[in-house]
Amino acid sequence: MKKKYWDLASGIVLFAFSIVLFVGAMNVKTLEVSTFGSGFFPKVVAVMLAFASLAIIFGGIKTARAEAEAEADKGNPRWKAVLATFAIMVAYAALMPFAGFMITTALYLFLQINILSEGRHRRPLLFVGVSLVTSVGIYYLFVKAFNLMLPAGILG
Repeated sequence: MKKKYWDLASGIVLFAFSIVLFVGAMNVKTLEVSTFGSGFFPKVVAVMLAFASLAIIFGGIKTARAEAEAEADKGNPRWKAVLATFAIMVAYAALMPFAGFMITTALYLFLQINILSEGRHRRPLLFVGVSLVTSVGIYYLFVKAFNLMLPAGILG
């Protein structure tokens, strides 16, 4: 696949993923205790992901048209990063019930940031810090503010 179509293809894949995420969120059981159901935030994320993927698709179309006359890029394709991203997404979903939200989310974020960053810009200590703070922050936001339970895993 030529580089000029990468944004278009990734936008389509992300849009399809957002549809799957939204449909999955529709099947989440809700508790009567909270104002927002357990599926509320995944639906919000799915809608935001859908809008972002549409922006990527339209940007990809624009880029493909602009580069229609240009020669295909012979550089380093990022297909390995795309495959690694999907692999860690699958691992994230599979490990969530066992390891819990905080551990799997921190690990996922750390790995995803490493995949997306270029070699010369990798700062592992910063990535660990961002991953841990984000994971713990989201956990407490859901548990305390939204009154929703997230998988505790081995920490529970």
